[in-house]
Amino acid sequence: MDYKFINVDIGTLTFAGLSVSIARKIAAIATIAIWVGVAVVFVMAGHKLDSDTWVETLALAMLVLSLLQYIAGKETIFSYVAEWLTRVTPLGVLYRHDKLIIDQARQQLLDIASHTEFERYLPYQKINPAIGTSENMRVIVIQKRGKLNTWVKETGNLKCLADLIYQIHLVEKLLYKDGLKTPKRVNHR
Repeated sequence: MDYKFINVDIGTLTFAGLSVSIARKIAAIATIAIWVGVAVVFVMAGHKLDSDTWVETLALAMLVLSLLQYIAGKETIFSYVAEWLTRVTPLGVLYRHDKLIIDQARQQLLDIASHTEFERYLPYQKINPAIGTSENMRVIVIQKRGKLNTWVKETGNLKCLADLIYQIHLVEKLLYKDGLKTPKRVNHR
């Protein structure tokens, strides 16, 4: 073969930089703590300012304006505040970071797949049987149907594509290192 998978970015194939489970749990706990803290501050402010009638009038005016804004088909100020809080909390930051890594990996993997016919690499399963797994065979079938771009929109399917490319990378790295020839085509029944 042409050893085109030797220089593939392994970080892309392994989704390097994605958050780990413990980081997501810590971010979720911190986010919940922030949301509870914001709610407590509002409740305390409400109790503190309970006797002031101008605060009640202002709150009523804000609610009426928010309702009118919602009826007009626009988001309310409360949804903007909630969206902002979601964006700046630890879980939101972690989500955006992970989404960026997955989107970059999707783009790079689809670029590799667009220049590769994976079926040509089936003989490599003589060296690495993981290439012939049902998930990897499904990737090959989806590619032959021309539906790979839409299929990898799901993260689980993207992982299957990354695994196939990684398994091919391992074989080509071994073949290149040992100076071996490409295995002959395997007959599939």
